[in-house]
Amino acid sequence: MTATGTNSTIIATQGFHQPPPDFSTVIFPGTANADWQLFPNPTRGSLQLHTTSSAAHHAVVLNALGQRVDSWWIHATANTWSVDHLASGAYRLHVFDRNNTALSTIPFIVAQ
Repeated sequence: MTATGTNSTIIATQGFHQPPPDFSTVIFPGTANADWQLFPNPTRGSLQLHTTSSAAHHAVVLNALGQRVDSWWIHATANTWSVDHLASGAYRLHVFDRNNTALSTIPFIVAQ
């Protein structure tokens, strides 16, 4: 069971599986960061990352418990990945450069 509340600037989602207390609350601003756009969010089926960063090389997906559940190569400024294999819930996409330096962390929700 998932409940979602929205207004003109915030989308907040609360689900049956709640993250541990040290996991930051998943709140998505209504205006996207120009450098990193992850959509649709929440998603079913596929997830797209658009970025202006030419340094982005790969991404790691962590679940709400901080466990690595997937990793994806970043080939261009626009990438699409399937999330069909991920259970419904809150995730974080960590984007890294070729030297494994973190560039961005973007929360997202899978709603299957």
